[in-house]
Amino acid sequence: MGHGRLSFPVAVPALSALLMGLSVTAMLCAWVYRQEQNMQALDFEQRANARVAAVRSGMANVVQMLEVVNQSFITFEPVSREQFQTLTHPLLARYPYIQALSFQRLISKAQRPAYETRMRRRHPDFSITEMIDGKLIQARAKDDHRVVDYIEPMAGNEAALGLDVSSRPYQDAAIRRARDTGQASATGLVRLAQEPDVQHGFLVLMPVYHGTSSESRRAAIAGYTAVVLRVDDMVEKILAASALLRASDMDISMYAGDSPDERNLAFRTKNAPSIKSGIAVPPQRLFHDAPGNFSQTFDFAGTLWHIVVSAQPAPFVSRHPGSLLALIVGLLVSFMAAVYLQTLASRSQRIKLLVEELNVKNEYLLGDISGRKWAEQALMESEERLQEIVNAMPVALFVIDTRGNIILMNEAFEKQWDKAPPDPGADANQSAALSAQTAAALAKDVDAWSGRQLIDFEQTVWNSTLKEERTLHTFKKPVFDAFGHPRYLIGIHVDITERKQTETELRESKEELRRLAARQESIREDERKRIAREVHDELGG
Repeated sequence: MGHGRLSFPVAVPALSALLMGLSVTAMLCAWVYRQEQNMQALDFEQRANARVAAVRSGMANVVQMLEVVNQSFITFEPVSREQFQTLTHPLLARYPYIQALSFQRLISKAQRPAYETRMRRRHPDFSITEMIDGKLIQARAKDDHRVVDYIEPMAGNEAALGLDVSSRPYQDAAIRRARDTGQASATGLVRLAQEPDVQHGFLVLMPVYHGTSSESRRAAIAGYTAVVLRVDDMVEKILAASALLRASDMDISMYAGDSPDERNLAFRTKNAPSIKSGIAVPPQRLFHDAPGNFSQTFDFAGTLWHIVVSAQPAPFVSRHPGSLLALIVGLLVSFMAAVYLQTLASRSQRIKLLVEELNVKNEYLLGDISGRKWAEQALMESEERLQEIVNAMPVALFVIDTRGNIILMNEAFEKQWDKAPPDPGADANQSAALSAQTAAALAKDVDAWSGRQLIDFEQTVWNSTLKEERTLHTFKKPVFDAFGHPRYLIGIHVDITERKQTETELRESKEELRRLAARQESIREDERKRIAREVHDELGG
């Protein structure tokens, strides 16, 4: 009776189930990955935009403060050195990222001797200086000088007192704009007299006019008020004041100009990447992931600045746990289904061979019906194991024959449909929506049979236990026999109700953030106006 060791080829249903499972797993992983990427990109953009907005707001405050100082020169003309000191100290305390506030006085060639004599009463070694090749020397004779006459705080800025800045070409464009418009005007990156070896500072200048003179704008200029800033100190203190510098996963680079040119780099946090092309990815970052850079160009007092905010790469596993989980579960379910169907096909083939052998030797079967009972018991146990494996699957799985009848389902499927799919004809009180839903599902079955390939679609079903509608993402794969005849449809339901709700909440949250940002900007503008009025009233008093 022995036939030796039996071997069976891979069954078509098992192979189909495996291929369908792998396809569904790939699509599910890709979808989850996109959702994670979108959420991370939105979160990164919001946090990056907050940092850029904080820097821009802090720089705008500099212009407003300079306008207050400038107004005091018009109100209290002339402003003494003591008055300038009294005026600037509270402003410097309020804005600690300012390197210095100064007044650049216009001195003619004829006025220079008297001016230097007057200044030596306070500073015995005083003389007007200029910077040549990073060194301070006595200024050469010229027709006109623009001298740093007042500067606060004096500590740390002694080198700038008496400096003739008319010989520094980097201020020329800013001076022309300020002189022509009467508004605050900023320079590009410069080397400060306080730190001549490093080019990381810039100035904001505004002209001071002689009272209400009716002369031409240029003739009425007595000098320029100026704010001296160090870019690195300014950005760090602005972000620190807004509690935005503590995030170790975000880096900022700031450039003078409208593009990220390394030659115009003004500020960069410790781990911020340089903007260079053709750099190989380090091996330790091959399995890391990070959102793209957030960049913005803005105009500040006539000059352009460019800010780039970047996120430090993090391990792929920490940023995409959902997609990895979907991959692992999908592969597990796919191989379990394939193994089960292969086992079922192998057992069916064994039973078929056994029956053929028993038919050949029917004389023995007539005297012994226990063999038939054993075969029936084995088949029953096989079916029970099949149902157990199907029920163990976490996703809703079902199999439909060519007439639309469900021939196999698992417990997850029954739970989604509240024990069984709705039958519109079984209850006269069912709404027309159920009939339309069933008709739509049958139409999708026809599409799957006719297309002879995997289809997927979304549908809304009513769960009477939860008393709510649930949104399902359905996948259906037709299976054909060796002759190309349709056998059955294998389907999977994925409940995406929470994901749909999350997408809606994200859109609403984004809209709310936009409204809050607009409200904050309005409040900040009102606060600026109030502070300006208070400072004006105090100075007037």
